[in-house]
Amino acid sequence: PNGFSSVEEMQSSREKTIKCFNKAITEANYFVFTLGLTESWFNKQHGYEYPMCPGTVAGVFDANEHVFNNQQFTFIFKRLASAIEMMREVNNTLKIILTVSPVPLTATNSGKHVLLATMESKSILRAVAGQIIANRPYVDYFPSYELINSPPFRGAFFEPNQRSVNPYGVNFVMDSFFKSLGIKFDRIAKKAEKKGKDKPSKNQNDVVCEEELLAAFGDK
Repeated sequence: PNGFSSVEEMQSSREKTIKCFNKAITEANYFVFTLGLTESWFNKQHGYEYPMCPGTVAGVFDANEHVFNNQQFTFIFKRLASAIEMMREVNNTLKIILTVSPVPLTATNSGKHVLLATMESKSILRAVAGQIIANRPYVDYFPSYELINSPPFRGAFFEPNQRSVNPYGVNFVMDSFFKSLGIKFDRIAKKAEKKGKDKPSKNQNDVVCEEELLAAFGDK
């Protein structure tokens, strides 16, 4: 199933993935997490969440098996806080950087206009990020969402489709990120430059968001 030749092969792949995640978290200095959207799909019987709506990128949608949930503030806050706490238990020096994706939704299952759904989704996620960092000195927020969407920039960082972030916008955000990275966390960026480490590449011309994949499956 799902591209695997057997259940055993799928289980082995899952175990390897979990080990890689564990290794990454226990050895990392920083964990960057981007909050993208609130709309999600869950397995009705077992309660686990899918990375995408089943039937869009992979699998087959089954209304009896898959259930939609447009996550709200409390739901997201509790789970994000719990995830951060678990990561800090296995790595008590780990520092977290939260961001909110500036890319708007290309489709919605909320029943609302996609512009309204986008504004609601991003507002909830931004509020969650703000609340998470309020009393956690090891968590910081980087304003990639604000840098791209703020009125002073007049939409200059978007492609003509007014959704995809253009290369100039990507470079602007990444330059801002690495310049400000050390402000709260021991000024890591400047220390790295003094040690002669390579600066981040500016050839990042594509911003890939999970919801971007939905553009291939409908006009709305």
